[in-house]
Amino acid sequence: MVRIKVPATSANVGVGFDTLGLAVTFYGECEVELSDKLEITGCPVAFQTEDNLIYQSYKYVLDDLKRPVTPIKLQIDSDIPFARGLGSSAVCIVSGVLAANELHQLHLSQDELVKYCTQIEGHPDNVVPALLGGLSASYQMNDDIFFQHYPVDESYQFVAFVPDFTLETSVARGALPESYPLKTVVANQAKLLFLLDALKTGDAANLDKFLDDGIHQPYRKTLIDEYDIVENIAKESGAKGFYISGSGSTLMGVFTSQVDLKGLNISLSTLKHKWKALDLSVDYKGAEVCHRTI
Repeated sequence: MVRIKVPATSANVGVGFDTLGLAVTFYGECEVELSDKLEITGCPVAFQTEDNLIYQSYKYVLDDLKRPVTPIKLQIDSDIPFARGLGSSAVCIVSGVLAANELHQLHLSQDELVKYCTQIEGHPDNVVPALLGGLSASYQMNDDIFFQHYPVDESYQFVAFVPDFTLETSVARGALPESYPLKTVVANQAKLLFLLDALKTGDAANLDKFLDDGIHQPYRKTLIDEYDIVENIAKESGAKGFYISGSGSTLMGVFTSQVDLKGLNISLSTLKHKWKALDLSVDYKGAEVCHRTI
């Protein structure tokens, strides 16, 4: 039996659209072992089937390597909400790929693990930090997947503002225009460079400006009810920056001082939707696998 622990992720980080991803201290865990039949517990009944993404990812690797697909007993323990911009699908995919690697002793390299996770997810920006931890930039060019890690100063704290409503990635992506003015693209490129430096050094003086994206956030924020109100609550509480986590609906505040989490949640309780503030930091370990004796 193996126990797998995978961090949630916050993709894009403002101006890093489809490129940056950040692993945070919010986890999905599962225990998995070989069995004589497929058995899934710990999740809604609708996901206790062969269509479960962890199982599908496990099966994908074995099918690709032409290995027999042995049934598994899978117990899921995760509070990461679905379709909220916290990389729930990446957590499932990484868990399934690692389960195949460990239970069948495939000895896949880091690059091979990244390749399989990306093939299943369709893009690397969430699966790379979920698998490897930290802040990373990733990009797929034909069959090659490039990824690079960047440091984040320990003074930064990330508060996730998680609402009670979902936002499907397909809907969020459908809200984007097909083309952009050259000026907007150049501005985003420049801000991305300065953002990475600000995160590295801990200098948050202009962090809000560097997070001010023009590619996706102006269009997606209109899909997130109470966006402006939550942003104001975060900044009045000391947030130095604010952005949409992934494609939403979760919003992320970046702080450099102690966060009054209780006060934030009291302020959020007055809103129409049920928002919850989660105090997070950067996860640098990435996915972890622990072997257990049955």
